[in-house]
Amino acid sequence: MSEHSERTMIRRALPPLVAGVVILAVWELWVGLADIQGFLLPPPSDIARSFGDQFDVLRTAAWATFSTAVKGLLVGSLAGVVIALLTSRFRWLGDGLTPMAIVAAATPIVVLAPIANIWFGVTDPMAKVYVVAIVTFFPVYLNTVRGLDAVPFHHLELLHSYGASRWTILVRARIPGSIPLLFVGLRLASSLAMITAIVAEYFGGSRHTLGVFITQRAAVVRFDEAWAGIVAACALALALYGAVVLLERLVAPWQPRDLPS
Repeated sequence: MSEHSERTMIRRALPPLVAGVVILAVWELWVGLADIQGFLLPPPSDIARSFGDQFDVLRTAAWATFSTAVKGLLVGSLAGVVIALLTSRFRWLGDGLTPMAIVAAATPIVVLAPIANIWFGVTDPMAKVYVVAIVTFFPVYLNTVRGLDAVPFHHLELLHSYGASRWTILVRARIPGSIPLLFVGLRLASSLAMITAIVAEYFGGSRHTLGVFITQRAAVVRFDEAWAGIVAACALALALYGAVVLLERLVAPWQPRDLPS
């Protein structure tokens, strides 16, 4: 890694790190000085202590929830890309599906989760996977469709002038041109995947999941442990988002990353 790249990474990482430390310090001082009860808002020190005490339980619950989120993200993203390719090939199919997808994307998660539990059973972990897949499908599908249609007209005109087939145009122009918007959809979907998995777990399922852990601890007024579960969920969501960003760097290294200083 070059010296310039190291400086750029430090310059990017330093502001959020400083902001995080300041927020935690203010939080800790405010709770202590204002004498706020722990059941209303525990200080970060109590949350950190509970995280350590409950680490084994949190690790098991976090792995179960993370697995659900990743499986649902993979299924939803693959379906989104495949159907987007089909609608790009058959315009009449896209004209019918895209407006429906936009409407369905506005459906709240809390509506889908209990219905999936009824269809597949509360104890079936695949019920949560299906909910995550449905929610993550829409941003991937819609952004991939936009990317496939965003190829400049003069590029298509040049390929047509050479007698390129529809398959050649798809492989040589539309798919490469759709990659930036595809990863926009994947980044959105990676964030939604963890949120959806945890919300779906609020409606029942295995006891060894983050959603159930958080609700159970909150129900018995052990909010420091509930917040520890929230911290674990945030860490996993960031990890999943970072994995998508890393994949984008590997798949599309030509995409600009830095604005000129």
